[in-house]
Order: sequence, then structure tokens, then C-alpha cells
Amino acid sequence: MSDSTENPNEVAIKCVVVGDNNVGKTRLICSRAYNEEAPNNRCNTSTSHVPTVWAIDQYRNNKQVLDNARCVVDGTIVSLRLWDTFGDHHKNRRFAYGKADVVVICFSICDEKSLNQVTKFWLPEVRKHNKSTPVLLVACKVDLRFAEVREKIKCKGTLSKTIKKSDIIFP
Repeated sequence: MSDSTENPNEVAIKCVVVGDNNVGKTRLICSRAYNEEAPNNRCNTSTSHVPTVWAIDQYRNNKQVLDNARCVVDGTIVSLRLWDTFGDHHKNRRFAYGKADVVVICFSICDEKSLNQVTKFWLPEVRKHNKSTPVLLVACKVDLRFAEVREKIKCKGTLSKTIKKSDIIFP
């Protein structure tokens, strides 16, 4: 576990979040960082995304994010530091993997290719850089599994695609 520079009495846990582009990594991180189910107003993905900088800047400059990162586990103050990565920036991910305490691999519930990429690409890459670091697999966009998919996707961005019912991954 990493040491925190903000408070010597707390332990910082570095959690690196990886996965294909447009699987929901940034939304997952923002919902945790702001303690909100849908942090659309604070986590604007219509602007350009800068990998790993979100975590560094937000934890240093945003008191709410820093406060939400703290909790007590077995009597120890823990600060969860979430590192967002960009799916196709290999050099930035190598930097993010450094001293990671845990890696979260995300896939989209409405993109079977992103699930297949977990074993074909993401797990081998994580193990290349972090041989014994714990890995969690997280399904994102689960709200789309049973919803009427076309109604859920209201804003079409450059990374959006039309989702068909046949795209949805069921348990």
C-alpha cells in the first residue's frame, strides 16, 4: 500500500482503472469520487479526456473528491485514489500501473467485444506490468441491460454507437 502525502495517518490505495474506450471507466470513477449515481454535471465526458491527470488533479485540488475518497477500514483511515486511463494510450497506462495496489478491468455490458478483450488484452497487459497485484473485473453500463436501450442513449457523441438488444450481455 502506498503512503499518502496529504495525511501521514492515512493509507492511500492506488486503484488503476483500465478497459476499452467507451466502456464507462470515467463514469464509474466520477460516480465514486462524487458519491453520485449519475455525475453527469461534474464529469463532463463531452470535453477531451486527459488520461491519469484527472486523478492527480482532482485529489489535490477538489476537497469534496478528497473527502469522498476517505473511509475507515478495520480502524485504519484509507484514501482510495482512482486512476483513470484512456483505452488506447499505452505509454500513459504504463505510467499509471506504477505502484498500483489494485487494478480494475472494466467492460461494457452492452459490448461483447469489450468483455472478450478482458482475457485477450487487458489481463495479459496488467500481468505484464503488475504480476501479483489484485485484479477486479467490473461490468459497466449495467443500467442498459434491462432498459429500453435506445431511449437510454440520449446524447450521441463521437464515441457513441447505437446499441441493439442483441449487443447486451446477459448473465
